[in-house]
Amino acid sequence: MNYRHIYHAGNFGDVFKHILLIDIIRSLCRKEKPFAVLDTHAGAGIYDLQAPEARKKSEFVGGLAKIMGATDAPEPVARYLKIVRDFDTSETPRRNSPASLDPSEHHPDAPRCYPGSPALVAAVARKNDRLILVEKQPAVAAELRRGLKRDTRAVVHEMDGYNAVKAFVPPTEARGMVLIDPPYEQEGEYEKIYQSLEIGMRRWRQGTFCVWYPIKEPGAHEALMDRVRESRWSEACRVEIRVRPAVDVKSLVGCGLLVVNPPWGFSDTVKSVCPWLINRLAHPGSGRWSLERLS
Repeated sequence: MNYRHIYHAGNFGDVFKHILLIDIIRSLCRKEKPFAVLDTHAGAGIYDLQAPEARKKSEFVGGLAKIMGATDAPEPVARYLKIVRDFDTSETPRRNSPASLDPSEHHPDAPRCYPGSPALVAAVARKNDRLILVEKQPAVAAELRRGLKRDTRAVVHEMDGYNAVKAFVPPTEARGMVLIDPPYEQEGEYEKIYQSLEIGMRRWRQGTFCVWYPIKEPGAHEALMDRVRESRWSEACRVEIRVRPAVDVKSLVGCGLLVVNPPWGFSDTVKSVCPWLINRLAHPGSGRWSLERLS
């Protein structure tokens, strides 16, 4: 597996996922007791949008750059954008890129750095909360450790993300969330996701479990949704956005977030965020979103 998220950092899938992720973490902060967040496929944590890898396809141009300068954003989006801006001003890109690669040259609203899920969770979580970050690729895990080396709340484990739920759930805090966001490069990926969810729900019935998934070939993720429906867990829903027409079965036309045990008020956040994102990010005539209760 050679997936590197820097090629996709800040794209529409990141924007969608991270806005909702921040809202879920903020919901956990409503109670005083500490919580734990397990990220099973954490990635590097910090991404340099000036790097040649990020500029190869410049996917952030169709995502973050389209909303960075927005003045009419709903509150959850505005909070996300503030974190990204604050992070960008406080971090220095890891590599010096030629001036011709500077995203501000053609996209003045695009930041130089972009925080991945671990960095965003760290920005919202409190001092007594805990981050359990899992990354299989040694070089990426090392990069993640470097980026969070001053954060004593975070521990990076170099292991297969699909073994993480069995290893770390339930957390000692008894409150929190699991994010499952794999590269979707392996055969049987959705089967492994369901097995992780099944183990997690058996061990930690009150935990919140989130699964990000791409929408490419028709129905690739529907078998997972059917199994979640049949499992009759206490509560589950899926949110999806589609931003472009399907060109072929390999093209990314949208993405979704499956949430088991969503926090109170999550549907209200979705209803305020998704129509706004579709208006900003979707190709004309191709945008749509949906929220479906699965149990």
